[in-house]
Amino acid sequence: MRRTRTWLAAGAIAILAVPFMTSSSLASWTDQEWAHTEPLGTTSLDCGTTTGFTTQAAGRQVSGTLLGTDLDTLAAVRGVSNKIDGALNETYAPTPGAHDLDPTSTTTFTRATSLNVGVLSPLVGVFLPTVDVPTPPSLAVGTLAQYSQVRPTGIATGATGAVTNQSGIATIGDYGASTPPSNGSISLKSVLGSAIGSNIADVSLDIGAVSALSRVDGCDVLRQATWDIPAAPSAVTRDYDIANLDLTLTSPALAGLVTQVDTSVGQLQTKLNGLQGSLTTGLTTLLNQLDVNLGVLGVTTTGSGVSVTNIPNVAASVSTLLTGFSDADGIVTLSPRTGIIKVNLAKLLNGTNGLNSLGANTQFLLTPAVLSNIGTRVANLVTSWRTQVINVLTAAANGTHLKIDLTATVTAVVLVTTVNVAKVKIAIDADLGALHSNDSLLTAGVTLEVLDAVLLGGLLDSVLKPFLTSVTNLIRNAINDIYATITTLDTTLAAGVPVVANAVALVFSTLQPIFSLYVNVQPDEPGAPPAMSFIPATSTSTAEYKVTALRIGILDGTRPISVNLGTASAGPVSLP
Repeated sequence: MRRTRTWLAAGAIAILAVPFMTSSSLASWTDQEWAHTEPLGTTSLDCGTTTGFTTQAAGRQVSGTLLGTDLDTLAAVRGVSNKIDGALNETYAPTPGAHDLDPTSTTTFTRATSLNVGVLSPLVGVFLPTVDVPTPPSLAVGTLAQYSQVRPTGIATGATGAVTNQSGIATIGDYGASTPPSNGSISLKSVLGSAIGSNIADVSLDIGAVSALSRVDGCDVLRQATWDIPAAPSAVTRDYDIANLDLTLTSPALAGLVTQVDTSVGQLQTKLNGLQGSLTTGLTTLLNQLDVNLGVLGVTTTGSGVSVTNIPNVAASVSTLLTGFSDADGIVTLSPRTGIIKVNLAKLLNGTNGLNSLGANTQFLLTPAVLSNIGTRVANLVTSWRTQVINVLTAAANGTHLKIDLTATVTAVVLVTTVNVAKVKIAIDADLGALHSNDSLLTAGVTLEVLDAVLLGGLLDSVLKPFLTSVTNLIRNAINDIYATITTLDTTLAAGVPVVANAVALVFSTLQPIFSLYVNVQPDEPGAPPAMSFIPATSTSTAEYKVTALRIGILDGTRPISVNLGTASAGPVSLP
């Protein structure tokens, strides 16, 4: 039976902390005495008082088969278990290594081990949380622990998870100020085969902290089985928590797009920084040539010249987009600079509730609907990233301000008198964005005033009007060259978007037929995955009540993965 999770909000840490103590029970029980016949081995059964039960429990964080290796063969990840018989003889495993947390007690028998596995050699690419093994009997806050406790009154508790500052095993929602262990990681590179290529370098399952708890009051359960007296709803308690489950892809294709962005950012910064100098040089060259082309006429210039202000730090403006961002509901996260694409499988498969609070033996598969969802999400997010990058760079260019204040006066000497015959005025005071999008601002800013057409003669059409066009083109081309950098980058990013999206889609489609996920596995309940065994009840003993928080299955013929994470069991409990 699986209870509701309301007890978590009501003080799960306090409940779970009690097993590490020696003076309290896990719950209060109605003290009822029931007589039964002699073949059961005693003449009365007083739950909470009667002793002599044979009781066992266990907790284990990791088990199963990982990349072809049976984890039972690796001592680093073996769990903890203990058992007492009616004479209070305790057996436990591992020996040595199972810390005795109740060394002087005859009412509670508690064993715990810390998990210190780091990189699971020889399983390359497999990481599990590394913690320091503390000096018994204390366990460090935030470490992973495997825990089992049995009592002669028939109460058994198995748990695995994080140690709280109240010295108990807590499920993920109950950490408070303590820090959960780091994520574990299982590389899928070897099982994905051709789906791993130049565009996707690695794929891993990243598993957040996982906890499980199983508890049974064997006396209460046996009383119901023997005399059909209903047990308390809390007689069997199983619970679990899964912090998160992500599929993390490393994409050189995505990181390569960032290289293109960096190159374009540098080019754009250089052009913006150099705009004032290039326009000053270009206009000076044109004015000098005008003096030559006019021949007998002269040119004098006045004005403040060229100034470019409000030049942004382009790299800073786009940096956050290159670091990382997510879609609206946090299912897909891009970290473009590192090429990381993280897919929150918990949310993808089950919405905002993630993988917690699910019924026994809930299974998830990568269905076509899920595949379509993730393909669309990745494509949309990479496209959105491209759009945002281009928009930020465009905004940086748009906000740069250009001011040109120059007047070229054409003069002629008539007899001994200097006469002004024409003026070319360059009066521009606008942001580049306005000048780029509205060419009329530019043409209106470069004007010719003819003062004496007779003296100017044929030079008006042959020299001055072409000069006017040259000035306009010089400024226009300099501005267009800045925006051409952004346009070229946009074309490159547009070509890269489907490459990244298709590479991710290939990974998921390859996983589809071989991937299976079970949550809240209870082998004694309907729908349990195959090969999940438990000890069934007999006429004189309870069943083994087992719960596994997360079971990951990837069916590959050469290096299969069938990993159970967070397994706790309580029972069997046998009558005295």
